[in-house]
Amino acid sequence: MRLTLADSVNVTIDDTSSSIVYSPASSWHASSVPCSTCLAPISSIALQGTWHDGTHIIPTVDADDLPNNAVSPSPTPSTATGGDADKGKKGDDNDKKDGDDDDDDDGGKGKRDRSGRHRWRRRPRRSHLLPRQDSSSDASSNPFFTPNFDSDDAGFVDTPVSAQLSFTGSAVYVYALIPLGAAPANSTPTFMNLTFLLDSHPAGIYQHSGTASASGFLPSQPIFVQTGLPETPHNLTVQIGPDSVLLLDYILFTKTASGDAETSSTTPVSSSSGAPGAQETGSGTGSPAPSVGPGTSNLCV
Repeated sequence: MRLTLADSVNVTIDDTSSSIVYSPASSWHASSVPCSTCLAPISSIALQGTWHDGTHIIPTVDADDLPNNAVSPSPTPSTATGGDADKGKKGDDNDKKDGDDDDDDDGGKGKRDRSGRHRWRRRPRRSHLLPRQDSSSDASSNPFFTPNFDSDDAGFVDTPVSAQLSFTGSAVYVYALIPLGAAPANSTPTFMNLTFLLDSHPAGIYQHSGTASASGFLPSQPIFVQTGLPETPHNLTVQIGPDSVLLLDYILFTKTASGDAETSSTTPVSSSSGAPGAQETGSGTGSPAPSVGPGTSNLCV
């Protein structure tokens, strides 16, 4: 006699898997690619030594904020009233030629009118530009620099930063590396401010702030856990809040794998997924849900 056994299988999706959609690509950096503004934990604390650095930066510095784009100030405007300002523009040039100015002032000197106020006088053009700076070096050292619009420009649009995974299963777990230190000014944030959507519905939040007295990173910690899901297709989205970061290590979900076996067999189902970066491991009746790592977590049920 043969029975159909249903065993739970854990499927691990590494950060390098093509199953995870990172958006926009410019806000995500694989740990295997050099990045001057990314956080840099040691690879041994991550699954398979890799992670994806997702940073949601609100840029506050662009090209027009740099000194090399300063504009020479215009000449000091006249304080005279009425038509004196206009007459004064020509008075200094013409007075030397005919000895007569149009302002009836001090005999053609062209310096003051009868009110005693200085009129407009042409001055030699001088450069008031500050020393030039290399904007490219600023861009490489300051993650808040952008060559496009920054937050004080009318054309600025804040692009959402997210990671997305579609899966079929009854539970899902998200693991990340946790920055422990506080970020200095004008450096990549270490604050984690994450919102989770499951099937387009709010499913929870996770927040963690580093402290000035700490440093380093915690190895893979569960930052989102959702169990008891119907065994149907689901879509998980992790949104990164403004001026915060996510070091995504891997995502794990549990599904049911059915197979024919003898009644005496207790061997759990084990196989490998076809998606690169994904691995299935038999777990018998399933693994207990891990507790969420340090930080503030609120799951929507």
